[in-house]
Amino acid sequence: MPDAEVDNRTDVSLARLLTMIMQTAADVLGFSGATTSTRRGQHMETVGATDQRLIALTDAQFISGEGPSLATLEPRQPVAWSSDADLQPWPEYQAAARLSGIRASLSIHVPIDHDVAVTASLTLYAHAPVEVGPESIKLAASFASQVGLVIESGDGARETARLAWELTEAMRSRAVIEQAKGMLMAEHGVTADEGFSILANMSKSSNTKLRVVAATLVRARSAETLLESPATRA
Repeated sequence: MPDAEVDNRTDVSLARLLTMIMQTAADVLGFSGATTSTRRGQHMETVGATDQRLIALTDAQFISGEGPSLATLEPRQPVAWSSDADLQPWPEYQAAARLSGIRASLSIHVPIDHDVAVTASLTLYAHAPVEVGPESIKLAASFASQVGLVIESGDGARETARLAWELTEAMRSRAVIEQAKGMLMAEHGVTADEGFSILANMSKSSNTKLRVVAATLVRARSAETLLESPATRA
């Protein structure tokens, strides 16, 4: 299993969990949907959305470099936005919200403990005005903490799955190398160390990985044995 496949399987499971948390937060707090955004250096990314149409709002912020999802990252304070407010500090975000039918949003900083280089935010969106008070902000922060745990566990789960795959591949490589070495020992009447040296030289001379050389040798010898068997000759 290549690294990409390991990552994809893990990401799908975590994406489902993240979406469930975001949708629950939206339902409980009276919003329509939610997105989760991350920032690493200058790179911004939407890592989750309950509705793909909401990504237009995060994209507008990434392009303009401003908006509630970004404003909450520093100084990590909740940011409530309403289309009815007299002061509209983010024109690009306002325009995207108007096109999406969004009239209110609440952005909360997502705590991530394991990686100080990454910051994240949870933003809730509503198609109708929503009253945001201390209790709703406190509740939204609890959901943001859950989102942070998912992001943290994602990195850990991917690393664990990758290590497990690498261990399995290492065991498979060792097995085929031992098999090829045994064939060379029987064929040339050499010791185990000499058989390994033959494999190593073949690998070096062909500029091919040792396990690939071993696997090729095993397949070739197995095919020769099959051709020489009585059943095949008959």
